Amino acid sequence: MQHHVVRFHGTYKYASKPDLDEAIARARAHLADEELEDDTWVRFFASSGAVLTVNVDVPDRADHRFVAANVFLILAHGAIDGAVEARRGNTTVDVFASGPDD
Repeated sequence: MQHHVVRFHGTYKYASKPDLDEAIARARAHLADEELEDDTWVRFFASSGAVLTVNVDVPDRADHRFVAANVFLILAHGAIDGAVEARRGNTTVDVFASGPDD
């Protein structure tokens, strides 16, 4: 069975709302540098206080997967807890855990 999307789902918790806002601003700056034909998926994040909830489907194309991975690495870097999992169908293809890059 071929899957046409990669589903990214999870939450990140930040130390404060300003820290969350800063992480989102860094992710948006990265996206502004990218040239995707259809980037509507990047608008589907929800926040409440210092928690960011992610539940998006990204086209299963190399350009979108690459940009999404970078976005979630940026968001994970500033978070103090949580993770976002990338799944293709029933298979986990990546996990972007909170905390600084190793």
